[in-house]
Amino acid sequence: AFVANSQDPLLGAILLLGYTLGYSTPLLIVAGSGGQILTNIQSSSSSSGIYAKIAPWITPLTGGVLLWYGTNNLLNALFGDPTVGNLKFLGMS
Repeated sequence: AFVANSQDPLLGAILLLGYTLGYSTPLLIVAGSGGQILTNIQSSSSSSGIYAKIAPWITPLTGGVLLWYGTNNLLNALFGDPTVGNLKFLGMS
């Protein structure tokens, strides 16, 4: 409503760009860093250190975060925000 009342398309574009960056940046960081961490672990020469113990968990962990992020956003888009205020609609509050 703020952008519609201001009738400034440049302001709307800037706010939309900021929203898009804030929405997609965590997803890109998790997706990009998971592969890099796994590459660094595989290139280390120590096979008995802590890295060798956590290496098998890197791919499932990053995959789980990405699936959770996507599923959560899909459910929010389909059913709305599950806050306490919206639970009154279901008769739970």
